[in-house]
Amino acid sequence: MSAKVSVSEHFKRLLDFSGREDRASFWPYAAVAFGIVMVVNMIAFAPIIIDATSNTERATLVSSTWIAVYLAAMFGTSFVLYSAAIVRRLRDAGRSIIWALLPLPFIIYSSIQMPRVMGSAGNADQDTILFTSVFASSLFYNISLLILIVMLTLASKPDRYAEF
Repeated sequence: MSAKVSVSEHFKRLLDFSGREDRASFWPYAAVAFGIVMVVNMIAFAPIIIDATSNTERATLVSSTWIAVYLAAMFGTSFVLYSAAIVRRLRDAGRSIIWALLPLPFIIYSSIQMPRVMGSAGNADQDTILFTSVFASSLFYNISLLILIVMLTLASKPDRYAEF
């Protein structure tokens, strides 16, 4: 049987990867967590905009550093808020929790390489292979995220309990 979890309980269970969770409990929390991630992203993104508009000479260098901070804030906040809930939801749907890892290599690669891409933007020696690889990685991240979201929408399978 699926466990019903309130939105407030999710915050108490951020590091609880055990058990199951039904769709009706997961999606309201996912919406609240999305709102929190957006607020954190706006706060982390503000210095990039302020620096880029105030000092155009060093904006590229500083902005690429702030982009790394922004991506780390986005990834870290999302990871903390979603990881346990996604694992519980996948388990309830009878899917392997390994599916939760599908987007990770792509977002990690893009997050590491994006500051380099932004740092070389506008330069004559811009690395087009690096840009293309980050673009492809971002595309694969979005596709893998879509696959994960579809899996999170699957109905509960009370007779099936997937560990891996």
